[in-house]
Amino acid sequence: MIQKFITLGVIILLIGVSLLLIHSMQVSEKLADTDAMNTAQALYEDGHYAETIRVYEQIVSTGVRDSDVYYNLGNAYFRDGDLGRAILNYERASEITPRDADIRHNLALARTEAGISNDRSTINPLLGFSSLSKSWMSLDEISMISLAAWMTSGLLFFIYFIFSKASLRKLTGTLIIISIIITLGTSITLAARLLSNSRAGDWIVTKPNTYLLDQPNGEAEDGFVLPAGMHARVIEQKGDWVLLTTSDRILEGWAPEDAIETLAL
Repeated sequence: MIQKFITLGVIILLIGVSLLLIHSMQVSEKLADTDAMNTAQALYEDGHYAETIRVYEQIVSTGVRDSDVYYNLGNAYFRDGDLGRAILNYERASEITPRDADIRHNLALARTEAGISNDRSTINPLLGFSSLSKSWMSLDEISMISLAAWMTSGLLFFIYFIFSKASLRKLTGTLIIISIIITLGTSITLAARLLSNSRAGDWIVTKPNTYLLDQPNGEAEDGFVLPAGMHARVIEQKGDWVLLTTSDRILEGWAPEDAIETLAL
């Protein structure tokens, strides 16, 4: 019995350490300089959207990971008529703060303006679940909750095996079941998000009227047109051309590399 207990404890500890390492690999939020933000905001309020974009892009280039920067940059691109990059930056902001009502509203507005459905359903159920989870929890939050759930399960197992009092063991047993359910749910969600992120990344079409061609350097009249702001995935790359597929896997074709930008932060 003691050997089984020790083995179980080691397994839980190793899983917890693994989750901690996963969380530590996530990029922590780096906030923007206040003076630069104030300068950009003043330019935006004066209607100088191109200059606003330049300031915010300069902030982003320094490694800043701030949802306010991406949200404001999205607003500037929207006002400047660049729906593709507006959607790109709203999506990036949503990755950091997925429950922000203003970000979700403006993202939906930009998608509607671009003629893109707000339904991000997919044929793959696991990737569909990943897409759904993005609307209510960030990757950092999921990894931390999953880690906490694993650690709590380990602690409850320890209490269950150490203490012999029947009432305490019964209560602890119930808590263990609840903890395991939470652990499984968050772990599946975390795995789905990591799998989704590893599949060649998620990309946004930023160039208006991007054609999907049968082959690289083909004639534009031969392909399907992707609207700016649509999600796509990269399958293959040849030189300055990439083989894309849409999220629903219905369309596939070649497009110039500069027609897309990665959603990754």
